[in-house]
Amino acid sequence: MTTLSHQICLVLKPKIACRTVFSKSRLSGDFKASLGVSHGMKRGLGRISSTYVSDTRSGNINANRPGFCQSCHHENASITLRRRFPNYSDIGIREYASLPELKQDATQKLEKVGPVQLTLPQKFVKDFPPRFQPYLKLSRIDRPIGTWLLFWPSTWGLTVASGGLPDLKLLALFGAGAFVMRGAGCTVNDMWDRHIDPKVKRTSDRPLASRQLRMRHATVWLGAQLSVAFGILLHLNPSCFLISCGALGLVCLYPLAKRVTYWPQAVLGLTFNTGVLIGFAAANPTQTGFFDVPYLDVACLSLYFSGILWTLIYDTIYAHQDLKDDTLLGLGSTARRFGENTKLWLTGFSGLMMTSLATAGVYADLSWPYYLGLCGVSAHLLWQIQTLNIKDASNCGDRFTSNRHIGWLILLSILSSYWVKEREKQHGYPSKAIIDATDSLAVTKFTSIASNSI
Repeated sequence: MTTLSHQICLVLKPKIACRTVFSKSRLSGDFKASLGVSHGMKRGLGRISSTYVSDTRSGNINANRPGFCQSCHHENASITLRRRFPNYSDIGIREYASLPELKQDATQKLEKVGPVQLTLPQKFVKDFPPRFQPYLKLSRIDRPIGTWLLFWPSTWGLTVASGGLPDLKLLALFGAGAFVMRGAGCTVNDMWDRHIDPKVKRTSDRPLASRQLRMRHATVWLGAQLSVAFGILLHLNPSCFLISCGALGLVCLYPLAKRVTYWPQAVLGLTFNTGVLIGFAAANPTQTGFFDVPYLDVACLSLYFSGILWTLIYDTIYAHQDLKDDTLLGLGSTARRFGENTKLWLTGFSGLMMTSLATAGVYADLSWPYYLGLCGVSAHLLWQIQTLNIKDASNCGDRFTSNRHIGWLILLSILSSYWVKEREKQHGYPSKAIIDATDSLAVTKFTSIASNSI
């Protein structure tokens, strides 16, 4: 069993991964005497329960045993705890206590953590010199899933607007832009949340939260990334530049949204899927302008709306990993808004997403492989929702990362549709224009015959 002194030391040492939770239970008399807690602090500070990642002295971890240190940090403990964990409102505490996970804390035990298998991006970051690793982690180079989720919607718009395989140069520019802007967005988010991340177990080891970097370092790194993004935009037309500037404003707005609303995922959806609009603008440079905007057609807007719904799905799943922390810190998310009804909401979002994708296919005149691919997307979304366990952070993380398959599946469906249409043209199948002309001629002939008979 972990000693009481070790528990409070884990709380006070920022480099050790721990999670501390305050509730309104009464403080023990010895603890009040040792820390000198005043009457005003009794309402804000209470029982401390820590969840440990590892303990070098003990194979078994009894992670949730409450206890209080009486042998170390007597003078500065109350000041440090109050600074890192301010008083929470009664509403937040009651909401936290009602969560099912908290009711299991007293009996739930953690198994011994084995060696973690590093992914290829994580190995790539680890091979860099130690002084550069915090900058790469600040941009989430070791976690590329966000880059994929930002990149796929732009490929949808670019492919549909191009009427087939897009220009490879444009595709490369979009890939580089997604990589750089995702890193810049993560940097902005961590700069906003530098005082919040240390209080959340999952984010406590981020460079700014763990003080591996300071704000001036993050500001310089952000400037470098935005400079690269600006260089990429110079290769695109003015409409792309205007849309990208609007998206940059949304990037800065997203961290603020979770402080004032339960729907920050909607703001993230508006941000992540602007690539659809940029793709339509980039593929039609001769028709774009400041006022004549060709990407305001139904196919483009349907793809954009479906991307927003997709973001609401996967980021709600992602937010359930931090549900307890968000509740205590007073941060809004759709996970908190939906609660136990999450699966019902996700089912509704999935239905709207598939309807929007089908609408885009109709107005873009896509053929049967596209709709066959949508059946696969529907099956994947159904699997995600049916197997989702919102009380299991690992399960939520796996379902979240699996969304990268939806992105390439939709892109492959669009490309297959245009490939089939091209094959039909080569083999002499009648095109839509010929069919429409034939139908028009038949209607004219029928009208003429009817008029003569009268």
